[in-house]
Amino acid sequence: MLMPETYWLLWSVALALLGLSALIGEFSLLPWLALSVASAGVSAFLGGSTDSQLFWFSIVLVLSVVASRMLFRQGNDGRSSITETVEDMIGVSLKVDKIDKKNDSCGEASSSTGKIWTIEHARGESLKDQQSVTCVASKGVSLLVE
Repeated sequence: MLMPETYWLLWSVALALLGLSALIGEFSLLPWLALSVASAGVSAFLGGSTDSQLFWFSIVLVLSVVASRMLFRQGNDGRSSITETVEDMIGVSLKVDKIDKKNDSCGEASSSTGKIWTIEHARGESLKDQQSVTCVASKGVSLLVE
């Protein structure tokens, strides 16, 4: 029985990685890994040696990961738009979306990226719907705003 050419194996692995990425919802590394494996497959298809396949795999992996971080992780203000932590939010403006019915100094607000945060006014003052507030500190997983 004849083995398939190397490039078919590499392209099959690349497609399997893309399928796995879509199945588990992981889009930070697996698609770029698949692209790198596919580039090694192109090198094999063009008759490249094992060294050239490894070279193209490495170059494409590094460049695609770096490029994806520059393109997809930067918001309009230069902050991370995919991942935001409580510490990242200090000094950021938010828009009040919902006010707690029992305590009007607490509620929820959204950042410019659309992520919803639990907020509390730092001095206990009442919040107003659609009010623009600025995060001044954090308290656990909640943001203290003014």
